[in-house]
Amino acid sequence: MASVLDRITLHVPVAEWTRIGFPATGLSLDGVSVTLVESHEVSRITAGILNMNGVSGTENIQSVVERSSCLTAENLLQLETVDHLMVRTRKVDSTLHGLSKAFGTEISTDANGERSVWLGTVRVDMVPFPDLSVPSELWGIAFRVADIDTIGGRLGGDVLGAPKPARQEGQRVAVFRSGAGLGVPTALMDRRG
Repeated sequence: MASVLDRITLHVPVAEWTRIGFPATGLSLDGVSVTLVESHEVSRITAGILNMNGVSGTENIQSVVERSSCLTAENLLQLETVDHLMVRTRKVDSTLHGLSKAFGTEISTDANGERSVWLGTVRVDMVPFPDLSVPSELWGIAFRVADIDTIGGRLGGDVLGAPKPARQEGQRVAVFRSGAGLGVPTALMDRRG
């Protein structure tokens, strides 16, 4: 049976995320708990998977408490859902097949020929990376919002890049600039393309 994404933990400089409007207590977005954990040295993303047959082996009381507190946090970024996660890999085919097998999900191909796997409503995309010395890793995250322009106007162009057409027809993407200090590649997407 296919698995779904249950939680995402962003090991990042928390102050930078709260500065752009992400609540320090985290959020629950369409059933996916997104939390921040302080990390100044190595930023990274980890994810928890819920097997559709029941609760994952890593579920514990603390994660339930964290998820419950996320529901009341103020969401100044107006995030609606996690649109997709990005995996940086030098072996796209083997990574895709490994994820597909591990999570019991099919590999899907979009209209542009890009292949992904889905964990419930969250797409997992591959980002080819030719450097053989760098291991495959969960690398970046994109959130769905109603209107990038409103958020971009509040944050300014030095924090969030200008929206541009996304790969998917009818959608736009804006990427947070490295100067925002978020630690991991982060983007916003909307359906105003």
